[in-house]
Amino acid sequence: MTRASSLSIDRTFVIGGSTVIAVSVVAIAGMLLAALAFTNETTIAIPLVATFDGFRDNGGSSAVTVQGNWWAAGLVALVLAVPLWVFALRYRRP
Repeated sequence: MTRASSLSIDRTFVIGGSTVIAVSVVAIAGMLLAALAFTNETTIAIPLVATFDGFRDNGGSSAVTVQGNWWAAGLVALVLAVPLWVFALRYRRP
């Protein structure tokens, strides 16, 4: 297989699909952690990525604030996606 044909449409699809899946997993994990902090009124911290601070406001209702770093969240998604990229690029069909 030549270098020019190594990035075929199926490999490109796997790379794109794994990126979308990795970003979705990071987003869903963030939403679940925000919901957990909201319901338990607790603080959940993921070092260098995000802090979810659940509390009860002056009106008596629950609230949550989220402080995060987009670059770190992107890096986490990249770390999740890269192993499948490597597999897709190195896999040789029989």
